[in-house]
Amino acid sequence: MCDSGYRFEDGNPPCRAGIRFGDLMKREDRMQIPRIDPKNVMGLADKVVGLGKEIVGNVTNRSRLSKAGQVQQDKGTERMKAVQAEMSAKAHKAKAASAESAQKTAQKTKERTS
Repeated sequence: MCDSGYRFEDGNPPCRAGIRFGDLMKREDRMQIPRIDPKNVMGLADKVVGLGKEIVGNVTNRSRLSKAGQVQQDKGTERMKAVQAEMSAKAHKAKAASAESAQKTAQKTKERTS
């Protein structure tokens, strides 16, 4: 039975009307799962894999592997910095758009009152 406890005015549960309980919730009330862009994760992945290579290289006394791990960690660091810079730029762009919108609204208000 699909009785969620909710009843319509006629006393029938939503499933009888072909409506699921989740459909009754407002879109804003639903939990949002953030989307993760793979390029944002690659910097962290490079750092983790690079650290693993460096550790294995140090333990097995293989300097080339250790050096490759260090290089990969540096690559991951740079990727993470690039993603942070991109996010900062997007935030500044959104702030500028908001300020522009507020300015236009204020101008329209000023024109109406003049």
